[in-house]
Amino acid sequence: DRVHRWAMDRGSRKMSVSGGRAKYHFAAIARTDAEKLLLDSGVDGAYLVRDSESVAGASVLSVCQNRRVEHYRLTTDAAGVKMSGLSRTFPSLAELIAYCHTTSVCGVKLSVPIEQKIEEEVVVSESDVAIEDEELESACSTAFLLHEAFETLETKESEDMRPFARYIADHACPDSEATKKTPGNADHFRQMLSAMATDVTREISQLTSKLQRIRAVFLSAGGLTPSDLHVPPPASASSLEGVLAYFQYASKMLMDTDQQAERFLREMTCEHTAQIGSSPKELHAGAVVYDVKRIEKRVAAFRTCLTVNSVDRTVITGRGAGSSEDDKVYPISQVMQLIKSRSDKTRLGIRFEAKKRKDYVFQDAQAREDFCQSVQLMRNQDQGDDQYEKLKLFIGSFNMGEAVPPASLASWLTSQGEGTTLNLADASHDIYAIGTQESAMSEKEWAAMVKRHLGDNFALVASEQLWQIRIVVFARQSLVTKISHVQTSSAATGIANALGNKGAVGVSFCVGTTPLCFINCHLAAGAEKWARRKANYSDILNKLQLGQKQLVGFDVTNQFHHIFWFGDMNYRLNFPIKTILENVAVRNWPFLRKADQLIRARKAGEVFCGFDEGELEFPPTYRYERGTRDAYKWNKQKATHVKINVPSWCDRVLWKSFPNLFVRQTSYGCPVDIMTSDHSPVFATFTLDIANQYVSRIGPDPAAAPCQIVIYNCTAQLLSPSKTHFYLEFFSSFMQDSQRSSVNKRFATMKQQLPSDFSMPSWEDVELPVIRPLIADRQYLEREHLLVSVRSQDSDESYGVACLGLMNLFGESALPFSCKLTHRGEFAGELNGSISVINSVGQSKTQSIINAEDDDYYRLSMIGDALPTLSTPPSPPSARAASQSALPTPTSTGPLSTSPASVPVPAKTQRPVSVEQWLQSLGLGHLVAQFIDNGFDDIAFMGHIEPKDLPSIGISDPAVQQQILAAAKKLA
Repeated sequence: DRVHRWAMDRGSRKMSVSGGRAKYHFAAIARTDAEKLLLDSGVDGAYLVRDSESVAGASVLSVCQNRRVEHYRLTTDAAGVKMSGLSRTFPSLAELIAYCHTTSVCGVKLSVPIEQKIEEEVVVSESDVAIEDEELESACSTAFLLHEAFETLETKESEDMRPFARYIADHACPDSEATKKTPGNADHFRQMLSAMATDVTREISQLTSKLQRIRAVFLSAGGLTPSDLHVPPPASASSLEGVLAYFQYASKMLMDTDQQAERFLREMTCEHTAQIGSSPKELHAGAVVYDVKRIEKRVAAFRTCLTVNSVDRTVITGRGAGSSEDDKVYPISQVMQLIKSRSDKTRLGIRFEAKKRKDYVFQDAQAREDFCQSVQLMRNQDQGDDQYEKLKLFIGSFNMGEAVPPASLASWLTSQGEGTTLNLADASHDIYAIGTQESAMSEKEWAAMVKRHLGDNFALVASEQLWQIRIVVFARQSLVTKISHVQTSSAATGIANALGNKGAVGVSFCVGTTPLCFINCHLAAGAEKWARRKANYSDILNKLQLGQKQLVGFDVTNQFHHIFWFGDMNYRLNFPIKTILENVAVRNWPFLRKADQLIRARKAGEVFCGFDEGELEFPPTYRYERGTRDAYKWNKQKATHVKINVPSWCDRVLWKSFPNLFVRQTSYGCPVDIMTSDHSPVFATFTLDIANQYVSRIGPDPAAAPCQIVIYNCTAQLLSPSKTHFYLEFFSSFMQDSQRSSVNKRFATMKQQLPSDFSMPSWEDVELPVIRPLIADRQYLEREHLLVSVRSQDSDESYGVACLGLMNLFGESALPFSCKLTHRGEFAGELNGSISVINSVGQSKTQSIINAEDDDYYRLSMIGDALPTLSTPPSPPSARAASQSALPTPTSTGPLSTSPASVPVPAKTQRPVSVEQWLQSLGLGHLVAQFIDNGFDDIAFMGHIEPKDLPSIGISDPAVQQQILAAAKKLA
C-alpha cells in the first residue's frame, strides 16, 4: 500500500506543472504530438510551448494557423527571452506570450493555449501501480526502493559509500515525508553530501592555490600584470551551498588558467607552426612522416610525429625516423588496433601490443585516412586479411520470472528446440549478446554463468543493467583487438516514466569499421497497453545515449550498420483465448501471426520502422505453467476478478541494417527444456559482413577529375502540418564535415489538393551540395552510406532522417532514389530525388547481398503519378560548383511565405541495371532476396516473368503481383 501511494504521488508530482512552468509549457512532448494537439483544437492562434528537440535548454513556440503549424525557437539568457524572427528581448516567457496575444508576429494573434490535462491524462493511473507482473510487490517503502537500487549497484561494501548506506537506513523516509510537505527540504541528504565532500573541498582549495600561481607565471611571461580575477569562497564549506561555491570557483579558475596558457603558447609558437604543412613528408623511400599532436590525460597536448616505414614494416612514434632518443619503433605485428574517432575525424587512437592506448590528432581527416590505409596495407600483406570477413552472431533473450535458471543453458546457447534451429556443428559463434528481464541473479553471477558455458576462449566486452533488466556481450578472444568505441546506456520507462522496472539497456561498439548496437528491453505489460508500449519505445529512443553525439536528430536506429533489438516486448495476440489454444494445438502459426500486435504495429509504421524479424515458427513464449512446456497458465486470480493473459509471442528479436549490407538470419526459435520461468527463452543467430580498414590498391592520379557525389532535384513528402521552410543536411564517414543544402525556396504542387497535414519542400539541383569523398575508390564507396536529415529553418529540428546506400548510384547520369524518413522511430514520410557518383576510380566488386530495406509501409497517396515531372535537365556539377560558392547558410529566422511555384524532379526513365535497382524503384526492395534465391538474378529475365512465376517466388499479394507484371512489360 505504501508503494502504491508513493508511486501515485511521484507520478502526479513528476507530471504536474512544477518549477513555475505555465500549463501551456510542455516539458517533454514530441514535435509530432504537439502538432496533433494543435490541429485537433481546430482554432487559429491555438498555441503551446515545448522543449526543443535539437537544442538543449531552448524552447519552441508552436502556433496553429489555417490548419498548419508554425514553430519558433525561444532562447533564454541573462537579458531575458528571445524569439526567432524578433529582435526584441522580453523579461519573461509570460510577457512574450502576452505580446504575441496582441500582435500578429506569428502570422496570427495567439488565442487559445493548449494546456496539459494533468488530472485526466498524465497522472499515474491505478492500473499502472497495480504492478501486474509483480516485480515490485515485495517493496514496502521509500527506503526499500533505495536499498534495492543500491544493492543492484553492488557498492554496499565500499568504504566510501557507507554514509549513503546509513542515510538509506536512517534518514530516507523522514526526508521523503519532509519533501512531500515542502519541496527542497531533504536536509539529511544535504548534510550527508556535505560530509562526504569534506575531503574534496580541501583538495580543491589546494588546487586553486596552485592554479593561481601557474596563472600568474603565464601572465608575467606575456608582459601582463598578474591580478586576482576570482574571489575564493569562505574557508568553511560545511553547507551544500559552500561545497557548490568551491566547485564553481575551481571551474572558473581552471578555465581562466587554461585560456591564459593557451594565449601565451599560441603567440610563442605561431612562427613555428606556420612552417608545419598538412601533408605527410616522405623522408626516404618507404618512410612517410605525419605531423601530429599527442593527447594524454592530465598533460597538455604536444607536437610529435608518426612515421610509417613500409620497407622495414614498422611504425615509429616520436619526432621522426630515429632522430630522437624518445623514438619508439613498433613492428607492424605489434600494431594491434587503430581506433578512429567518429566525432573528431582528425583524431586516432592506436593500441600497440602490451601498451596502453595512445591518442593523436592529425592535421586533417585526409592525413588520418592516409596513415590508416598505409598501416592496414602492411597488416593485410603480413596476415592475408581481406577487406571484409564473415561474423557469426548469437542473440538471446530470457525473462527469468525472478527464478534461478537451470544449471545447463546448452540448448539455448546452441539454438536447439522449436522454430528454425541450427546443426550443432554450426552452433558456435563469434559474438554472444544476451539480454534478461526479471533477473533472479546478480549481474556478476549471471555473467559468470554464461562465461562457463562459452569457455575461456570468450571475453566479456561490456554489460549494462537497469534494475532487473540486463545485457551481457561476449566476444571470441581473437576478435577482441578489433573491437573499439564501446558504449553502454540505459533508459527507464517504468512507473511514472522514471523507475527501472520497465525500460531498456544497450551496448554498442565497432568491430573493425562496422558499428553494431544491441538493445535489450522490457516494455509495458497487458494486452490493452499497446499505446504505452509505443510510448516506451519512443522514450527509449529519446533516452538511450549511444552513438555519435554530433548526429543530432539521429536516434540509435539510424546510426549503426546493424542494430539488434530484443527482449520481453509484451505484445500480445488479439484473439480470444479459445481461438489461440485451438490453433496452438495444431501449430497453426500463420493464422496466429495475423493477430500479433507487434506485426500489425510494424506494418503501420508506428514502431520499429525499418526493422525486420524472422518468421515466428515456434509456440508463443508466454504464459507457461512453470515446470512444463505442455500447458499455458493463462488465467490469474486477482482480488476482485480473474486476469486473463493469453498465450503470446512476448519475447522477440528484431534487427535493422543499413541498405546493401549483407546480413542473413540463420535461426529463430526457443528451447524446450528450460522451464523455470513462465516465459521461454528465445534465440536468433545471424551471419553478417564486417569491414576492416579499407586499403586502396589504386595509386593516385593527379590528372584525374575529382570524385564527386552529385545530388539533383529532391522532394521530401513530410507527414507534418508545419509551414516552415527546410534544408537538408548530409553526414557520412567519408566526408570531412557534414554539408547542408540551402533553405528550400519552393514547395512541390500536386494534381490534387495537398492535405493540410502534409508538407512537400523541394530543392533544385543548384541548391544542393556537391560532396567530395575522402576516398575515391569505387569498391570502398559502394559499401558506404549517406545519412540525410530534413531540418526546419525556424527551429533546426529534425522532421525526418534517412539512410541512402551508394551501391547502385554510380554513373555519369542521374539515377533515381527513394528512401523512407523516420522520426523518433515512426514513419515520417519519404525523400525522393536523383544522385550520381562520378569520377570514382577502379572497378565494381559488388557481392551477392540481401537488401536490408524495410517493409512497404503505408505510402503517401501523392507518390507516383502525382509527382511533378522534370521540366529542365539537371545542371552539370561544374555549373553547380560555381553557383554554390555563395549559397547562404540556413539561419534561425521566422517562417517564410510559401512560394506557389513547383520544383521539378528528374523523371525516373533510366533503365535499371540490376534486379535490386529495379525492385527498389518499385518500392519492393524487401523482395530482392526472394527473386535472387529463385533464379531471377539478372535484369534480362525480368521482362519475361509470367503470372505463374510469382507464387513460386513467394509473392501472393494480388496488388503486388499486378504491380510487378505491369513494370515487367516495360522491360520486355
